[in-house]
This record gives sequence, C-alpha cells and structure tokens, in this order.
Amino acid sequence: MTIKLDFVSVINDLLVQKVDLVKKTITTDSLGNVEAIVNPRITINCCIQPITQKNWNVLEMGLPVSGQMIGYFKPSYTQFSTDYEVEEDDEILKDGITYTVEKIVAKPEHNGEVTHIKAIIHRD
Repeated sequence: MTIKLDFVSVINDLLVQKVDLVKKTITTDSLGNVEAIVNPRITINCCIQPITQKNWNVLEMGLPVSGQMIGYFKPSYTQFSTDYEVEEDDEILKDGITYTVEKIVAKPEHNGEVTHIKAIIHRD
C-alpha cells in the first residue's frame, strides 16, 4: 500500500459522522431570471468538532463566535453518478441542527490530489 492510500484510509476512518449535505443550486436563464431552485440532499460522512484555541491561533481568526465548529469532509461525494463537493453556503444537517458552511479553510493536497476539506461551519 502506498503512503497516499494509507493516508486516505486514515482520513476516511476519522470521517464517521453521518450527516445530510444540502446543496443550494439556482438555475437562471440568459437574462438572469431564476428558472429553478433545486436543493439536492445527500447523506455523507464527515467529522464535526468544536473549534479549539489552537485552530483560532493558527487561522488568525480573532475570537471564536458562538455556534461555530470545524468540519472535515472528503474531497467529493458521489450519489446517482453525480459528484458533489462541500462548498461555502451549503447546509449540513446533523441531529436536527442546521449548520451553514461559512468558509473553506483548507484543501490539503498530496501529489496534486485533495485529501480532505476543512471548513468552518456555523449553527443557524
């Protein structure tokens, strides 16, 4: 097994929380008028945890805001032959709580491939 496969395997072992990812997709016509709003909802594995003091110092973000958490996600998720990536303004539904992806903090890479996505999420 290569180092990359070992690393990806470790990351996948840590992403064990099942949540729903809701993508906000707005289709517009050539004039900018909204034609359709589709909110696909897929079940994904991730890891959501409180923001630590270390996170705030490393990210130089000032003081933590109540309701903010750190989310770790796979680079993409596939459902019905469609690939989905966690992006800013997406919603994460966990145990009846809705979080909004506020900011993508990092997309670490190994040999040019993203290994995981780290994001700040905020409880709505």
